[in-house]
Amino acid sequence: MKNLFFNKYILIVFLGTFIVFSESCTKDFEEINANPQQAPALNPSHTLAWSQVSVTGHRFESWRSNLLGASYFAQMINTPWADYDACLANDGWNSALWNTAYTKLVGNINLTIQLAEENGNEGGAAIAEIWKALIFHRLTDYYGDIPYSESGLRVEDAVFTPKYETQETIYKDLLSKLEAATAKLSEGGNSFGDGDLIYQGDHSKWIKFANSLRLRLAMRISNIDPSLAQQHVSAVMNNVMANNDDSAIVPHEGSAQFDFQTNGTSAPVIAGFNGHWPSKALVDRMNETNDPRRAHFYNQATASGEYVGLRGGTVEADIEVNAENYSELNTATLFAMDADAVVMSYSEVEYLLAEAALKGWGPSSAEEHYKNGLMASCERNGAEAAAIEAFLLEDGIVFDSANGMEQILTQLWIDLYPNGYEAWASWRRTGFPIFSSEQADEGIPRRAVYPQLEKVLNASNYEAAVSVQGADVSSTRVWWDK
Repeated sequence: MKNLFFNKYILIVFLGTFIVFSESCTKDFEEINANPQQAPALNPSHTLAWSQVSVTGHRFESWRSNLLGASYFAQMINTPWADYDACLANDGWNSALWNTAYTKLVGNINLTIQLAEENGNEGGAAIAEIWKALIFHRLTDYYGDIPYSESGLRVEDAVFTPKYETQETIYKDLLSKLEAATAKLSEGGNSFGDGDLIYQGDHSKWIKFANSLRLRLAMRISNIDPSLAQQHVSAVMNNVMANNDDSAIVPHEGSAQFDFQTNGTSAPVIAGFNGHWPSKALVDRMNETNDPRRAHFYNQATASGEYVGLRGGTVEADIEVNAENYSELNTATLFAMDADAVVMSYSEVEYLLAEAALKGWGPSSAEEHYKNGLMASCERNGAEAAAIEAFLLEDGIVFDSANGMEQILTQLWIDLYPNGYEAWASWRRTGFPIFSSEQADEGIPRRAVYPQLEKVLNASNYEAAVSVQGADVSSTRVWWDK
């Protein structure tokens, strides 16, 4: 669906904050005495739509936090510009996700929840709570302990120096909130219609997404709190995404660099800054198995006609990084300006279920879930049926129970491309895939450091967080990574 509801409605979110009615006539006493600081009534479907596209449509943090941060650290998209430490030392890059989340995303989704509740739309508030969980789990995965319950509150309740809460506290609350949200959604109900860009308000789809997100969060804590993780996995595993149509995908449209409607990750790639290339680790693995998704991901290097990736970390000074020597990201498909953005896919769910099955959590087959994930990922990325059939028979792809965990998590990593946020988190949690010294430098960051302004504007809470979590350096591990 490429009619994204943008032009007609999303602008209302901004206009509603600033419009002032200035009629000079005095025909209505109530209009004259209206509170000039009160915005016109907003519709929660408008704020929800804005929030949905903002998660993947902002060029600012998609470039800095995904391409130059998470995707680089996860060895998905490498850059010749700087090594890992240099990327994190650039506060403008490092703080981009934080700044966008706390100045735009959190307050807006809280407003959506508030508006829906005031309108008696319990289902709409539940949907917004689910989306809020996505925003916060990405944020805490990136930085660790963060401001949570005191952030993004309405003006009269605003806390200008919010306390940090531990990732453990946040994760447990997000899991509870997701469980509570699904309980408020009725199968077959609809809260937003076309105002919901992802599922058009369909409650049954949102229940599956919430359960799938709960599965993701549960597997993320499976090493640090396996009992709680298994509890949530068991509770949701029979009602998660069941096919590619269930995937949570944000549609985009537009063709200009700074259009709000465009795909935020694609925009800087298309700008041609010579900063973003497929990683050697990714290309090597896909070449080894004749992966049919390669052409959808990137192009062949023009000199060799082969798929060639760029090594991660320090790049030798005499290497010429250009389309002649290396594969470019495919700006006609996955990195097109109007490319849809996958927030969570059915194939990811299948890989998570495969991992859970290997842990003995449930009666299902790890091999079956693994194959389902492979087929769904290939289909979503444009591979033809014959190519998929041949791919499933490749050495290294045929399921081997002795190496099953590495196979599952390596394919999950490929499937997540180019969602570096999730790929980096998955690698940190599991250690898969394993990167050779020819593919990447060691010392890949375990978290992003806090923005410099936090040390000044929220100093006491920043210092308290560091005293609990550990030094504010990239080698400090977040809670679920310990």
